[in-house]
Amino acid sequence: MKLFYLEVFAFISGIVNIYLLTRCSLWNWFFGVITVSLYAIIFFNTKLYADMSLQGIFLFFQFYGLYQWCYGTHEKQLIGIQVINYSTCLSLILTTVILFVGISFFLRHNSDSTTVYADATITALSLIAQWMMSKKYLHHWILWIIIDVFSIGLYINKTLYLTALLYFVFMLLCIKGFFEWKGTLSKSIWSQSIA
Repeated sequence: MKLFYLEVFAFISGIVNIYLLTRCSLWNWFFGVITVSLYAIIFFNTKLYADMSLQGIFLFFQFYGLYQWCYGTHEKQLIGIQVINYSTCLSLILTTVILFVGISFFLRHNSDSTTVYADATITALSLIAQWMMSKKYLHHWILWIIIDVFSIGLYINKTLYLTALLYFVFMLLCIKGFFEWKGTLSKSIWSQSIA
């Protein structure tokens, strides 16, 4: 029962976190710290070890992302929404494959995980999406939508129904976030072209 209450708090904090992210609010990072801390405990208790470890990495990324958003330019100023280039995209695809293979190998040989490949897929993709989000790349939203679809199935399988619902809400917020950020980017490009 204690786990359920943690899941409720994580659910609420997670929704606030992603909603603030869709608004490009720096406060999203604060709620991110709360959310990932609670989910580290939840995933440990449900033996989703890669997801649990991922929360620790996400905790680091909350501070890294806040720094990047505030001081990410060469002039140490606020960073704007960016579009990823092809060479970076190819590097991220290769990194994802390497992460997946490494995480899968580790989980198969060092844990009692019952969902090795799903856990490894979500973990590898989430690391890449979180890095992209920290750099304020527009297309991190697309990757999060894919991750949310995988996650919903995994969490239903683990009877984490509230968390599955949360990831469904995340998916909807990610769709909203993508279009809001795309609109903001378009306005920025338009205003720069006439300036």
